[in-house]
Amino acid sequence: MPQQESSDALIMLYVDTYAIQNYLNDPTNEGVIDCVFISSNWTDTLSPTETSFTNPNGKTSFITDVNSRSQIAWVGAVKDIVSYPGHYVLIDGITFEQNDIGINLNRQENGSGYTHIDGNSYGGRSGTTTYTINFSVGLGQGSNDLYKGFQVDPS
Repeated sequence: MPQQESSDALIMLYVDTYAIQNYLNDPTNEGVIDCVFISSNWTDTLSPTETSFTNPNGKTSFITDVNSRSQIAWVGAVKDIVSYPGHYVLIDGITFEQNDIGINLNRQENGSGYTHIDGNSYGGRSGTTTYTINFSVGLGQGSNDLYKGFQVDPS
């Protein structure tokens, strides 16, 4: 595990925005998991360019440590921004299914705006927090910008 300089957690959702276009009209979100990679400053020992998107680790059983009273941010990123500079990924929301350690999310209008979600852990509880990441992908095609929402469950 990387050496920590901070107790805060930055969780990155990298999206293959080219591949996810195959699911623009799929209401089930099946296959979306194959287009994402999740990492954090606590668990990412390899950069996303060194880690295969076909590797199931970091997708459905992603774990990151969160210390009590630390800040947490979920940020979206385009996997290949060099090839697709007009594409973007927005984190629309975090939906908790189980919140044993206690995480408060900041209201977007009072914190991060609409690019990512941030929050903080409270109390001294330990355990597992299970959640779904709701995100949108913009394909930056000028005035006809395509924009579509998706979700992924990293638990």
